[in-house]
Amino acid sequence: MRLFNPVSSSLVGVETSERHICAPSQPNALTLAPRPSPLVALRSVAEWLSSGQVILHESAKTLRCYHRVRAALFAEARPTPLAVRLERAAEGWDALDAIYTVGLASCAQRASIMEAVGTHVGLPLTRIEATPFSAVDLAAPPLPVVNVPKGDSVAAGQVGCSHTHLRIWREALARNYSRVVVLEDDVFFTPAALPRVPAILAAADAGAVAAGRPWHMILFRRTALDATTREEVRRRRGGGVAKPLGGPLTVSGPAWATAAYALSRAGMHYLLSHVTAYNVPLDVQVSRLHAPGTGFTSLAACNDLGVSGDCTGAVYELSRAEKGECSYSASQSGSRLDGGAFPNAGGRRSVAPL
Repeated sequence: MRLFNPVSSSLVGVETSERHICAPSQPNALTLAPRPSPLVALRSVAEWLSSGQVILHESAKTLRCYHRVRAALFAEARPTPLAVRLERAAEGWDALDAIYTVGLASCAQRASIMEAVGTHVGLPLTRIEATPFSAVDLAAPPLPVVNVPKGDSVAAGQVGCSHTHLRIWREALARNYSRVVVLEDDVFFTPAALPRVPAILAAADAGAVAAGRPWHMILFRRTALDATTREEVRRRRGGGVAKPLGGPLTVSGPAWATAAYALSRAGMHYLLSHVTAYNVPLDVQVSRLHAPGTGFTSLAACNDLGVSGDCTGAVYELSRAEKGECSYSASQSGSRLDGGAFPNAGGRRSVAPL
């Protein structure tokens, strides 16, 4: 079978175990994505195909063929050799107990992309199936829904999202983990940032020793709600500044930032003691903990200090094509009820992301 490779703009041969699953592809049956994907730098041609770097025409027949080719290619994936895993540990990855990727069971394409990335960069990823919005009964929610102002709409997907992250924090504590990374399954570390993750953790540890207080959360992606130019720079003992991504770690102010983050054991305990019920979407609830005076130390792992907006340099988001059948917002899906339907409702409307 012949597949079109946008990297070399030529045809390359890819053998599969299913020689007759569809007719040989023609170059004009595929079109290139409008932007190059960082996945190209992480995977071989087989995994590159699955990444969505190739966008197929709307032909249902071609699409079915594509998915069968992708499945066959993934079936031939080989686990990372022991030597590579040992090398990763030597590079500092043994300081991390788990990398959780979170997604709905119905989002097969996103899950397979993350699985392939983990295999081919030599890092084991632990898949956590998110609480689906279809399984959330707002009349009997999986965690308490309280103090939601009248006029605010509560979506089943929002409650499911909060419940999912709570499950992860509890599992990590139950397994006696000291630090974990949590990634929603439509984001992953950029090729440049991936090998620097151990250095980011080391910088956070050194800063905690110098500051005399632990770090709780590291934000690999955030949307800052306030100006970031005056954020405190985390320094090592002696005043030195580590710049693991070209810029320093800073003590983050309020930000929406639950798509890609690391937690220390202290962070797990803190979040589980402060996020005990749903009253606003998780991003908003956690952003309030980033505010000064809460005792919660969250660090932004960025390569720049912008005025506001997104934290850049650490992770990228899958394109719409890469997300496949799950390019919608699951947190905004499912049934809805007004805040007045829940206990202790009242007060003014909250400000929440769409």
